[in-house]
Amino acid sequence: MAATLIEEYRSYLAHNRRRSVHSVRAYVATAERLTEFLSEHLGEAVSRTTLSKLDAADLRAFLAYRRVDGLTNRSTARELSAIRNFLRFALGEDAP
Repeated sequence: MAATLIEEYRSYLAHNRRRSVHSVRAYVATAERLTEFLSEHLGEAVSRTTLSKLDAADLRAFLAYRRVDGLTNRSTARELSAIRNFLRFALGEDAP
């Protein structure tokens, strides 16, 4: 389910939002990292329903996980922006 959602997101960014190839790649990479993390963190497949039930603690856990990878403050801000964008899309708040 997450793979289909991410492909829909990729298409949305490229065609509806007309983002650059580099922006699409960065935003999609964040969505992929988030869904992979959540799949392990929550112990279930990630779907729109799963994403609708996330709380602040889940997102903080993801950002803490990314900080261990050496994410800087600036990169954390970009990552958070990409997460918000992906969640808005996934939950139908920013859909075409």
